Amino acid sequence: ERLGQTQFTQPALYVCCALEYLAATDEGKNAPDFTAGHSVGEYAALFAAGAFDFIDGLRLVAKRGELMSKVEGGAMAAVIGLEPTAIKSAMEACGQDDVDLVNFNSPSQIVISGPAASVPKLEGPLKEAGARHFVVLNVSGAFHSRYMQEPSEEFSAFVEEFNFSSPRFPVISNVEATPHDEARV
Repeated sequence: ERLGQTQFTQPALYVCCALEYLAATDEGKNAPDFTAGHSVGEYAALFAAGAFDFIDGLRLVAKRGELMSKVEGGAMAAVIGLEPTAIKSAMEACGQDDVDLVNFNSPSQIVISGPAASVPKLEGPLKEAGARHFVVLNVSGAFHSRYMQEPSEEFSAFVEEFNFSSPRFPVISNVEATPHDEARV
């Protein structure tokens, strides 16, 4: 039950991903040509590339989860089979302006995020607009949305305490979809 709370989910995911990478390297597998990860997975990718050590990565992810957990009352849903412009149009048509399009997993799989009272209300309008599926995600907040602004600012201040190394191989940013600029890691 505690793993459904982001302050526990995020460190657990990071540890599992980092351990999987370490197990692969212990088995003699070659270093990857590049890594990528979504959300918490990006921290594991940066760890694998040597941008920081395991403990620093765990400290970063634990603080991130702690800060994100403070934002309560949010929800997320995957909308499948509808392009972003159609989602936005359907949301505007029903006056729903407190939900954000946040994860563009593919042209026809978009995740929305916002208040827990608002996200489920969009199922009908989005299905009427052509969505094949509307799946409410098992998360404890409105992640990746405008509601994360305050935790983002607090986390930015926390990150200033760390020193990062240049990655040994490219890590693809999950925001820009290009390799991290070494000065930005």
